[in-house]
Amino acid sequence: MITEDSIRETLEHGASQAPDPDRVLAGLPARIRTARRRRMATASAGTVAALVTLSAVVNATGLSPLDQDRNVATGGPGAGNAYGPTWLPSGMYEVVRTVSFTSGPQRYERIWSFGPMTKVGRLRPLISLTVAEDGESPLDPLPSPDGRNAAPRTPRHIPGIDKVEPSGGPDVHASDGTSPPPGTDTGTGTEQVTINGHPAVRERSSNICAIAWRPTPTQLLTVVSQDMGNDCTVASRFAQSVAKGSSAPVNDAIKVNRMPEGYRVWSTGALRTNSSGCVARLSIRPADPTADPQLPLPADQIEYGHGPLPEGGEPLTVGGRPARYYERLELDETLFQVVAIDLGDGRRLLVNKYAREPVPRTVLVEFAGQISVGEPPNCNWLRD
Repeated sequence: MITEDSIRETLEHGASQAPDPDRVLAGLPARIRTARRRRMATASAGTVAALVTLSAVVNATGLSPLDQDRNVATGGPGAGNAYGPTWLPSGMYEVVRTVSFTSGPQRYERIWSFGPMTKVGRLRPLISLTVAEDGESPLDPLPSPDGRNAAPRTPRHIPGIDKVEPSGGPDVHASDGTSPPPGTDTGTGTEQVTINGHPAVRERSSNICAIAWRPTPTQLLTVVSQDMGNDCTVASRFAQSVAKGSSAPVNDAIKVNRMPEGYRVWSTGALRTNSSGCVARLSIRPADPTADPQLPLPADQIEYGHGPLPEGGEPLTVGGRPARYYERLELDETLFQVVAIDLGDGRRLLVNKYAREPVPRTVLVEFAGQISVGEPPNCNWLRD
C-alpha cells in the first residue's frame, strides 16, 4: 500500500525534495509506489522534463582551476519527450522539475502545488507527473498501447495493466475523475482503469492516489496526488488531461569536476523555495546501489541559487571565496553538515551532507572546492 514514507521518497529526489532524491516508483502489484525521498527539498529528482538545457560552465565560483570546457554536463540527458497536463486545479502551479538517472531509465518529474516548497521540503497538497524512459521501470512489465507486454525484463506481473481483460471483463474508465464502480479491484488493492484509451492501474491509500499507465512501449507515466481530497477524483482528472506537448527544460547549472570513484549524479533539477526563489539542486548517489562503495560519499546534495550565507557557522575560505561550515543534529539524530560559499553577485553554493555519522570537515570542504557552476538557475517556468 502507499505510505507516507513512499510518497516522501517520491518527492525527494529531492524532490521540493526534503533533502535528497531517491527513486520514483518502488513497486507495484498491490501498490504503486513513488520513490524519491528528501529529494524534494529532493526531492527531489524531480520532474518530467524532456529537454535538459546545459548552462555554460564558467569560472564564476573560483573554487578550483576549471578545465575551461564550457560544455561539460553533469550527466543529464540530451533530450526526451515532454508530457504535461492540460488541466490543473485552480491556483496550482509548477514548483519543481527534475531529471534523475538510475541504473535503468531516466526519469523526468514535474510537481505542481499551491505554493513553493519549503526549505526543509515539507510537503504541501501536490500533484506529481513522472515519465520513466526506455521502458525499464520497477513497474515492468506494463503493456504496450496495443495491450501486449513490451519485452518485460522481469517476471513481475501487474494485474490490470500486465494483461488485457478478455472481452466482457472489467474496463473501467476514469475520465473526468469518475471513480470506478465497486467490484473492479484486481485483488491486489489496485483498480483497473483506462487513461486516454490505455490500460492503467490506480491505487488510493489515505491521502495519496497513484495512477500508472504506458502511453508508448518505451514510456511509463505515473501521476501521484497528495492531500487533494479523500478520493482519486483530482488525480484521475489530471491524468486524463496529460498529453505530449512542447519540451520542458530542466536547468543544469552545477558541475562536479571530479566525482569520487563509485559515485555519479543521481538527479539534477530546479525548484522554488520560500527563502531564495529558484534553486538548482544536484544529488549524488553510489553508481551501484547494491554494492558497498569503495570510498565514502563526501556530500549528498548541492544547491545553487541566490541568497546570503546562513547565520552562524565557522568562517573559512574555499577557493579564495568566503565560506562557512555548519553542523546541526536533526531530530532523527542525523547530522546535517553544510559548507556554504559566497559566490558573489548575491549567489551562494550549499554543499550538504546527511549522515548518522559525520564525515571529517576537511572532506566536505575539499569536495566543495571541486564544484563549478554556470548561469544562475533558470526557472522561468515558475510563477512569480
